[in-house]
Amino acid sequence: MNKTISYSHDLTKKAAFNKISKIIPKLHKQYRKNIEDAEWEWNDKKDIMTFSLRIKGFDVSGDLHLKNNKIVIQAEVPWAATLFWGKIKSMITAKLDELIG
Repeated sequence: MNKTISYSHDLTKKAAFNKISKIIPKLHKQYRKNIEDAEWEWNDKKDIMTFSLRIKGFDVSGDLHLKNNKIVIQAEVPWAATLFWGKIKSMITAKLDELIG
């Protein structure tokens, strides 16, 4: 099931890329007990990151789009995970607030 998170911020695309590209490996290391098979790759313009991972047995994949003043995460999540989507979205938004906002 396709889900989207839009997050507004005060950064340019380049500044957002600089922060996120440094944060992703740290988050992966921090949550390595819950996250398996994590892969991420930036396009040549450094404004779209494609990702895939397995978290608590659920396969998740999608794209993170950087825009001036906005991050949009589009993810394909299993139907069972949609039952918890509100909580997942809140956790991701809170982590973005902490790391970028």
